[in-house]
Amino acid sequence: GGNFFGNYINDSRYGFEPKFLTPDRRYWNQGSYNLPFENRQVENYIPRYSLHYDHHYELPHGFTNNMEVNLVRDSHYPYDFPDDILGQGNPSLENRLSIAKNFENSHASADIGVYQNLIKADPVGGNEAAIHRVPELKYSLLPQHIAISDFLLSFDLNYLNLNRMDKNGQITANTSTQTVTNGSYRTGQRVNAKPTLKYPMVFGRYLDLVPELQYEESFYQFGYSTKPTTTRRYVRTSLLAKTRLSAVLGEPQEVKATRYKHQIEPDILYTQVPYLYQADHPFFGQIAANDTNYSSGQPITEFDNLQFDYRDRLVDRHVVTFGLTNKLVRKKWNGESVEYFEIIRHRLSQSYDIFNTYQANPADLSTADTTDVIQVIRQPWSDIRSLLNMRIDNFNLHSDVSYFPYQNVYSQSSSVGIRDDRGNGFDVGYAQRFSYARDRNNLPTKLLDLNSRSEALTFSLYLASKYLDLASVTGYNLAQGLFTSQTFSGLLKPPGECWGIEFRFKKTFGGANAEYTINLPIFFGEGRSFNTSTGSI
Repeated sequence: GGNFFGNYINDSRYGFEPKFLTPDRRYWNQGSYNLPFENRQVENYIPRYSLHYDHHYELPHGFTNNMEVNLVRDSHYPYDFPDDILGQGNPSLENRLSIAKNFENSHASADIGVYQNLIKADPVGGNEAAIHRVPELKYSLLPQHIAISDFLLSFDLNYLNLNRMDKNGQITANTSTQTVTNGSYRTGQRVNAKPTLKYPMVFGRYLDLVPELQYEESFYQFGYSTKPTTTRRYVRTSLLAKTRLSAVLGEPQEVKATRYKHQIEPDILYTQVPYLYQADHPFFGQIAANDTNYSSGQPITEFDNLQFDYRDRLVDRHVVTFGLTNKLVRKKWNGESVEYFEIIRHRLSQSYDIFNTYQANPADLSTADTTDVIQVIRQPWSDIRSLLNMRIDNFNLHSDVSYFPYQNVYSQSSSVGIRDDRGNGFDVGYAQRFSYARDRNNLPTKLLDLNSRSEALTFSLYLASKYLDLASVTGYNLAQGLFTSQTFSGLLKPPGECWGIEFRFKKTFGGANAEYTINLPIFFGEGRSFNTSTGSI
């Protein structure tokens, strides 16, 4: 099965707008790949389009093929027409082709990803700055018992090749003319091997211990004339300790009575990297080779310049994580069968970064220079996170709250709703968020910008019937005290279960004109459905 849809407009306004006529100075410096355009002339009509295609094929012999295509004519299209194609706020659009096979104890896949750059000075310019995965190969061995012992061995092998394309769409090799600085090694090849050894231990009914030993080695090839290769290897150890306390609530004398099981699971996870070797190379940032002295280096984190992907960031070098999970499970008889349903799950967690505690004293970020060592912010305690999910019959509650102890503020995203069995009901959502402060180089730090606070409410109403489904979503900005958006959508379902009329109205207050959409969907196979949470089929 799959989907295909596209949109086209001969836009008479876009060619007069400043965002088309003037380069975006945020993306002015992109090397020789996107030279800024100047003195662009007004154009009366500019063809603009979006295209989406995806499919899922289950092939013979257990192979699976997936494909997804997302294309736009210009980088502003996802912002101007967010309902036509996903990608608003993303740095690129992903076009992906993969084939995979699951064996009895392993998994193998080949994956190709081609990306359309959305952060470029010229919105209708070339795509030479985009970096593509051509290809990525993976093999994973599921945990296997070693001989007749209780040791579990798993293994992951990954090969990644990243490249750019020239203006003619041809793959280009890395050249020695590219600048070799921290963060500029964004193309090349990597081979990563990671065996993992576990030994689960159970002591009675109340204590589980899972020690884990993991070795990871990575080899990089960049193709540059200076420092064309580098390596890294390290050993990571961890110990998970977990216990549980439980009680059953209900009438034990009645066989078919509804019962509830309340379970409390405290856990502690200790993680350390006792051995690390990596060559002295700009790709790894400012951490020194063979660095075991806490005062002279720091790990690559999400706040530093990115490398290839998350595998290149060495995080959790010495961390303790504390967690507490509460679960309430309901056992209910339905005729002669029993249904178990988890109606409440609450997870409370916090981490302490021992590595961060012994790092060098932080410097004033406002005086940092691009040539300085990456500045350290000593805040070993992480935010305290509370995640609550509750589903009791027709009532649902979701709450995700993070408390930041050093700034004494919290962010949260919560919603509560009531639905009947047909889908009629309402939801009310509340969100409060903060952005991370940035240093002199405009890189995010671990400090929250308290002036960036945003606070919003969302009201949603759903009505469902045999021939008509309706949804209404209203946004309200509490910080500014005004309504931000209003969306009405619905699906008219004539008899026959094979076609319908979908309509949508969206108004952004204080922004663009109202948007009206009418579609005539044709249904195959499983028939029709309406996503009331998004107001779309």
